[in-house]
Amino acid sequence: MLGLVRSMKNNFAPINRIPPEIFSLIPGYLREDDVDENLITMTHVCRGWRDLLIARTRLKCTNAHKTRIYIERSKLSPLEISLYKGRAATYLEDAFLSVVPHLSRLKSLNIVGRVDILKNLIP
Repeated sequence: MLGLVRSMKNNFAPINRIPPEIFSLIPGYLREDDVDENLITMTHVCRGWRDLLIARTRLKCTNAHKTRIYIERSKLSPLEISLYKGRAATYLEDAFLSVVPHLSRLKSLNIVGRVDILKNLIP
């Protein structure tokens, strides 16, 4: 009961009056290097923020620990995954391997890089 009261109190906070369509754009303004870290921090604010951010965020698999946390917090939400191999952020195979058991939840998979990335992913 106490959890329900706290949740309702959070719903009336001014920040939670921002339409979800606008609020979900916030991660797009974070620096590319800080997205993973700040995203996890933002999901700690309240249940509403966590649900909204997880539902509208693309997982990049650049950090194994953070990928596991994201998977845990996303519960049954559909997963959008982007894998990059190149000069920019590079995905880690061990981070992606933690996603494999949850592929039934896959909404989209975006792979950017050379074709040899697929050789590592297929097994």
